Amino acid sequence: MKKFSDFPVVKEYQHKEKPKILKYIELMYSKGSDLVKVEDMDERKKLACIKAGIKPDDHQDLVNLTKESAESNLVFIYLSYFQNNNKFHNLIASQQLLWRIHKIMMTADDSNIDQAIKLGKESDSLCNRIDQLMSEIYGAQEVKEVAATEVRKIVLTKTPEQRIKEELEELNQDV
Repeated sequence: MKKFSDFPVVKEYQHKEKPKILKYIELMYSKGSDLVKVEDMDERKKLACIKAGIKPDDHQDLVNLTKESAESNLVFIYLSYFQNNNKFHNLIASQQLLWRIHKIMMTADDSNIDQAIKLGKESDSLCNRIDQLMSEIYGAQEVKEVAATEVRKIVLTKTPEQRIKEELEELNQDV
């Protein structure tokens, strides 16, 4: 499988902290990253910065994705080509949008309270979409993990004879 760092645009990207920036992108936006399950975007961004070894203040364009920049372009490329999953891309974009909406709502004053109320209603809808996408993307995997854990418990704590006996008893109850 081709690595993100081998992609031509990434190879051309020049920055003294390039390896750290690429690590941040993978930590923050990889479907398989443990950080993706951290719902609080501020916390997720902070943890990704710490693990990647970058200072958020030095990388505002990357951390906040507030304007078109080489770093935000790298994030889009990573999501589009290396995660190759439209639902996951939609989840990340929705989480980023919700994070921005909450920042606006938290700084509202009397002059823009109507805008904050409107954004609050939109954020409810966005939260529902995020929950739905999380369930669609991770729900089945979590069910598999729980099932696998339960199977391991049974295999480790019961002899084959006990398992067969219990299965036969359950079958007899169903008849």
